[in-house]
Amino acid sequence: EDIGVLRQRLNQNAALTEEQLTEKLWIDLALPFSHTSEALVEELARLEPFGQGNEKPVFAQKNVRILSLRIFGKNRNVIKLRLCGEEGTQRDALLFADGDTFLQEKGERECFDILYYPEIDSYMGRNTLQLVLKGWKFRN
Repeated sequence: EDIGVLRQRLNQNAALTEEQLTEKLWIDLALPFSHTSEALVEELARLEPFGQGNEKPVFAQKNVRILSLRIFGKNRNVIKLRLCGEEGTQRDALLFADGDTFLQEKGERECFDILYYPEIDSYMGRNTLQLVLKGWKFRN
């Protein structure tokens, strides 16, 4: 019955800083996606099965340019992107997030930093290397 009072007193006595309240994202390696390949994906598959205690590796690349994007899905929650890294390598990427929110956050900006995992997309007998985005931050 006194949950409001408890909440207020806990907040008054908490000595957490803004930095401590900011979510941290962890990466395994800063890896330009020009270094990703089907062979790398096959090597990573040897680490499976992934799950709690054996998380999928997460890679990062800064200053990635969005060449194009399309939003799919009944709920507009699948975003297909064509990306270009600083070194000029282009890759397709998938992002599972609210497409309209992503567009609003993006605004006119074309570049962002990404967290990703490479995978092979098999479609109609053709294999294509793609990135699955796990996180992003737009650059100003």
